[in-house]
Amino acid sequence: MLREPEHFCAGGPASVSTLLEGAGAFAGGLPLDLECGWMAERLERDFEIASIGPSWCRIDPWAHPFFREASRTLAEDFAARRGIEVRDGDPDAEDRSAEPGLSLDRRFLGDRLAEHLIENPGPLAFLAVLLPALGPFRGKGSEEALSLALLESAARAAGLEEPPFLELPGARPLGKRAPRMQGGGRKLSWSWSRGGGFSWEILEGRPCKGVADLEVQGDAGYPGPFEPGLPQRPRIFEARHMSPVVFAQGENSGLILERELKLPADPGDPGGRRRPVPWRLGLCCEAGGRSVKVEVSLKEPVPGQRYRLRFPFPFWPRPAGWLGPGGEVETVEGPRGTTGTLGLVELHAKEGGCRVQGPGLREFELLEVGNDIVLALTLARIGPGSPPPAEIRRWFRIDFPD
Repeated sequence: MLREPEHFCAGGPASVSTLLEGAGAFAGGLPLDLECGWMAERLERDFEIASIGPSWCRIDPWAHPFFREASRTLAEDFAARRGIEVRDGDPDAEDRSAEPGLSLDRRFLGDRLAEHLIENPGPLAFLAVLLPALGPFRGKGSEEALSLALLESAARAAGLEEPPFLELPGARPLGKRAPRMQGGGRKLSWSWSRGGGFSWEILEGRPCKGVADLEVQGDAGYPGPFEPGLPQRPRIFEARHMSPVVFAQGENSGLILERELKLPADPGDPGGRRRPVPWRLGLCCEAGGRSVKVEVSLKEPVPGQRYRLRFPFPFWPRPAGWLGPGGEVETVEGPRGTTGTLGLVELHAKEGGCRVQGPGLREFELLEVGNDIVLALTLARIGPGSPPPAEIRRWFRIDFPD
């Protein structure tokens, strides 16, 4: 049940004058593009509106599809109640070039909120106030911080709770000595040791090492397409160098690892002052190895970097599939450069393949590394000089269908 979001709505996200600047050309009897549709009632007091665009407000093309549909529903409801027309067209066509790897904290929370509202529908009035926080992101840190704050407030109003870090049923804490650990089932088995690293074996094939390694690389292209910054070669932090703190055996086997990274405070000066970045990683096998949940946390990340998590697979995807910004399925065989997706990547193979999904998943890359295909998932891109989030937190589910 939604609570009244007074703390969310109070004052609005901006002044009326600021909103009017983006509302589009309007006057008596002319069309109105509801760039900030939740102001429609105030605008109607002084202007005669003849028609409106097909959406309540502009929505990020990489936002959860639920919000795009809600935006259309609000526009149609507003028009029906006032006896005006809804014009055809796609108000977001000019925003199709938006970078999917940007604003991932906002997209992560937006995805979680969308799934919550699908199961717990709220009034249209709530959505009318919420949707402007999901407008296209153009790389301004202040804009992202404001929209993220509005989403956080909306999540509290909707009763969306922050879940604890990955929970492992029957887990036990570990001491300083790190033994070799293993688990899994028929579809997938995994093992971790300091000497052998973090590896998994899929469908009784050959083992793949380097599971859930963290890649950190300077981002010189922000807020446009990614371009390697300084240092230009990515730094790979291997999960085998982490310290295991929790281990669970049985059908839902898994472990949690921790490590404090020391990253240069200035990415362009690798020999300069270092900044601690606590890194936490969890993996849990479910359903006898047919499904794996992976969760990662990075606290106080350094700006000017792109952060990715890497997963190796022993087969070439034939093909790989993902969802484009319009919800259409796209495919390719073999390696693939940095690509946007609406929360889903599928790797098909003769042996069965897998499906990867999770809130905030918007960008991936398929790399050929040795004999493996490595799926790199973007966790965050943080602009140089931008205030970093207090924590980057993401979770993914990897399913191995029968």
